[in-house]
Amino acid sequence: MMNLEKLILLNKEVTGYKINEVKSESFQLFFVHKSLETIRNNDTKTVEVTIYVNHDGAIGDSNFKVYTAYTDEEIKEKIAQAVAKAKLVSNEPFELPSKEVIDYPSDSNFENYSLEELAKLTEEAVYKADSYKDGSINALEIFITKNIKAVKNSNGLNKSEVTYDAMIEAIPTWNGERESVELYEQYHFNEFDGDMITSEIDDKMKAVKARYEAIKPESLPEVNILLRPEEMGTLLSDVLMDLNYRVVYFKANKNPVGTNLQEGAKGDLLNVSGVARVKGSVESRFFDSDGTKLNDTLIIEDGIAKRYWGGMRYAQYLKMEPTGNLPIFKLALGNRSVDELKKEPYLEVVSMSGIQVDLLSDYIGGEVRLGYYFDGTKVKSVTGISISGSLSNVLKNMYLSNEEEKHGRYSGPKLTLFKGFSIQ
Repeated sequence: MMNLEKLILLNKEVTGYKINEVKSESFQLFFVHKSLETIRNNDTKTVEVTIYVNHDGAIGDSNFKVYTAYTDEEIKEKIAQAVAKAKLVSNEPFELPSKEVIDYPSDSNFENYSLEELAKLTEEAVYKADSYKDGSINALEIFITKNIKAVKNSNGLNKSEVTYDAMIEAIPTWNGERESVELYEQYHFNEFDGDMITSEIDDKMKAVKARYEAIKPESLPEVNILLRPEEMGTLLSDVLMDLNYRVVYFKANKNPVGTNLQEGAKGDLLNVSGVARVKGSVESRFFDSDGTKLNDTLIIEDGIAKRYWGGMRYAQYLKMEPTGNLPIFKLALGNRSVDELKKEPYLEVVSMSGIQVDLLSDYIGGEVRLGYYFDGTKVKSVTGISISGSLSNVLKNMYLSNEEEKHGRYSGPKLTLFKGFSIQ
């Protein structure tokens, strides 16, 4: 195949282009109970091309994927089709990032191992938690992946970085007298710590036991609600996306810069940054899909929306500095230990059907599939209940732990206590 960029430039109607490429090498293990059933090695390459066409004072874009089996003629045809589609799109003009040529190495300790070694070490760490008489890991899949991600464009930008993503998919199972109960666990990391892996899986083994024992209570009093990182990640994402350049440009945001998101706060204040990298997070990046350098940015300070954030295109439209499409939202820690947050009666949410957050209707809530209810004396497992509240009210009555945890795009307190939720 001819050089892809040369093929693009043969089409004189193209006024700009971007090429995103990911080369992945993966080692995979598949277990049923503790029996290794399958080993796989995968090498893949994905290439996506975005074509830009200036027309009638506007700019249009269209993208397509390039597969290794494509001939030069097939690629030329894809380019021509993308040009035709781009002419149907009329956006405000913007400039692509330019003239940076950088290769970023990985700083993960995965660099010290082969993918196979990491998979074997992960297996050992997982099965250390498979130590319960009536519980077991019914199925386990381990994926250790090395990615080389690159972006280049028609303005001379050419960047690449090495990232890792280790993923565990496990089915913890509890076999009781009445029935067997299963939970699904998906856990990502890019810094190897065997004890942390064992602790994560052990927590899920305890959770599946609790799910077996859980009862649906007739009613629960309104107690403190404790949310874990998964739910906090969703909550923060929804709040921060309201401050994203794209949302602001389309006039779809509720809270402009300067808004106090915790008016009359009685608890801890929100201090949230969008950041590029957090040790151990598979979301860590040096640049976004446009090739824009990611700049750590304080977005909410002491509960007040301080600035907008986002990628280069909408930053240009709003005449603001691009921060890049920041991959991680980092919530500053509080001053209370987890034990302090658990002194009063509480409902700790272990798993939900998905927390719902609606800024426009000032709502937060969802169905709790498993929770730990502490009545002041003992803890019991509960299920089949729901929580709901006014988002603005619970935000001003929140308290953050001083222990840190990461989940997906979230980095911050291990537990967050809220007052003001109703429990049904």
